Formats: sequence, structure tokens, C-alpha cells
Amino acid sequence: MKTPQIPRAAWALVPAALVCGALLGYIIATKGIASSEAAAWLQALGSVGAIIGAIWIAQVAAHREERAGERARANSLATLADVAAHAAQTIRSAAQRYDATRGSFTASRDFGTDIAALRDAAAALESLSLTSIPARAGLVTSAMKLRRLLIEAIGSLDAMAVPDGGLRLRSAAEEAETCAAGIAAGAKHLSDQATMGS
Repeated sequence: MKTPQIPRAAWALVPAALVCGALLGYIIATKGIASSEAAAWLQALGSVGAIIGAIWIAQVAAHREERAGERARANSLATLADVAAHAAQTIRSAAQRYDATRGSFTASRDFGTDIAALRDAAAALESLSLTSIPARAGLVTSAMKLRRLLIEAIGSLDAMAVPDGGLRLRSAAEEAETCAAGIAAGAKHLSDQATMGS
């Protein structure tokens, strides 16, 4: 990680410190080192140095905090993209199994695994902190839509008597895949922007 340079505001104080140093040298040369004026000028010079140091330390701390925030957002985005892809695949698998059994009631016990997987995907999506994801990329909206699709898919499998359950699942799978692709693209875009900015 590159340490930030001394900020411009601190550089503006450098001429003042040089003037103070020159005056201090003049006073010491003409009146001696024990002069009370020399002590006052030395204190002023130290104060200017302390101000420059404080500004630099604050700048370094802000830079580190910003980088930590960028890493946290990148991790959240990567996790969101992974969870979204898994959720879309889970819905697609449930739709394929439903179509393969034609939604027969006797096969409903086979959907217990799919329902559990869909619930796990919904829980994983809900466990993410969406507040750390920039809203401007539409990722939060896509994540919320994906969660709704997971709940609808669970409902379609739970209610085996729904005549158009397969159609609902296929439609949910297509929408979920679109959401997951959008989330992945948005996450990559934001990650690329963060990488270029560092």
C-alpha cells in the first residue's frame, strides 16, 4: 500500500516554518541561545511542525480507513455475486427437477432437498450486509428481487397443487439468472473502479 504524501495544506505551512527558522537563527546569532525570544520562536517553530505532523497523520489514517472500506465493499460484492449465482442455479435445478417429475404429487418428497437449498440460498442472501453495497449500481435492487424470486420458488415447490408451478419456476429461474448476471457485472464494474482508484 502506497503511503500518502504530505498534503498540500501542510506544504503551505512550510514557508512559515522556514521564516520562523530563519528568524530563530537570527535571534540566536544576535542575542544568544538563552534569549527568551529564541525560546518563543522555537516554540512557534515546534507548533508549526506539530500542525504539519497532525495533518499528515490524519491524512494517513483517512487513507487507511478508505482502503479498508474499499476492501470490505469488494468482499461484500464478491460474496453477493457468489450467493446470487448459487441462488439462480438452485432455482434452475428446482425447475428442472419439477419439469422432470411433471410436478407429480408422489415426487413431492424429492423437492424437500430443493426447498432446503432454496431456503439456504435465501438465508445466505439475507445475511449479507446490503448497506455496504453502493446503491447506484442497482445491486441492492437486484439482490432484493432475487430474494423475492427465491421465496416464490419455495412457494411453488411447497404448493404442489399449483397447476402452473413448473412455469413459475422456469420464469423465476430466468429472472434469477438475469439478476445474478447483473449483480456479477455490477460487482465487477465497481471492483474495477476501486482497483483503478487505488
